[in-house]
Amino acid sequence: MNKMLIIGCGELGSRFLQAAVSQDHISQIDIVEPGEKARETATKRMLEVGRDMSTLTVNWHTDISSCPSSGGMAVIATQSDVRLSVFEKALAAGYRYFLIEKIVTQSADDYQQIMALAQKHDAKVWVNCKTRNYPVWQYIKSKISPSEKLVYHSIGGNHGLCTNGLHTIDLFVFLTEANKINITENRLDPKLYLTKRAKYDVSGQLQIENDSNKSTLLLNYEAGHQQMPTELLMTENYRWIIDNSSRQAFESSVIEKIPLTPILFEGDVSVSVMSKKFISDILLNKTCELPTLEDCWLAHKTVFEATLPLFNQLLNKTDDFCPIT
Repeated sequence: MNKMLIIGCGELGSRFLQAAVSQDHISQIDIVEPGEKARETATKRMLEVGRDMSTLTVNWHTDISSCPSSGGMAVIATQSDVRLSVFEKALAAGYRYFLIEKIVTQSADDYQQIMALAQKHDAKVWVNCKTRNYPVWQYIKSKISPSEKLVYHSIGGNHGLCTNGLHTIDLFVFLTEANKINITENRLDPKLYLTKRAKYDVSGQLQIENDSNKSTLLLNYEAGHQQMPTELLMTENYRWIIDNSSRQAFESSVIEKIPLTPILFEGDVSVSVMSKKFISDILLNKTCELPTLEDCWLAHKTVFEATLPLFNQLLNKTDDFCPIT
């Protein structure tokens, strides 16, 4: 039977908890969460799963120092500003397999330190940039050659160019198999938006280019409304339109002479459902379909580079931290 650790059991952490409780091969879950309200919500969601709790041991902790010295894996779902210190403590406690919520850290330096520590301790780290794993994006990826130029536009309302835009940048890296990307245009709005987690996000436009095949990504998150992003992608032979608000997708093909036709936009993509497989794969097979820490570096690095000057200007600061989570 398997044991696991969850550090941070708020909104997202409690969804990981639901995924873990649903799996009979997990016999013990240790949870680090000092907040009483978060504990109440997490407990309620845990019981919603309907598992016979006599077959599972759940231990609550206020600090990682009281947790067992090792376990099968650790999920880190804290806010991003403490991720480096939490990761160090989990490593010191003997954990070597990790699933970390994005945004991983608030600075490029902290991110690189986590990568260095993981390498030093031979730890495996996956990041919950799960959009890559949606069936519709897996299908689109199968149609694109790495050498082929892709034009990708993501157009929507003020849904957070940092928190949600990072998913789109990561998708661009994934679809074009980029090793290096460059910001070719930065037109962020000179305003910050307070998020529900008491951090910030931004709106505006970013244009990004894959250095090798000149594929381009245009992110346009308009400040004045809350429309969910619509994705338009085009290669020489194919065109796709993804409407996230209605969960519809369309494809046309020049080669196959197919007009714009619906394709499947399927699957439950919630954290509590998709994480079942991710957690099970890590515990049972020591592998995972999620992108690794290294895979997600380019997207994080790009968000840091694009937004840090704006954060420093508007918050009158000079450090290297982007207050996002």
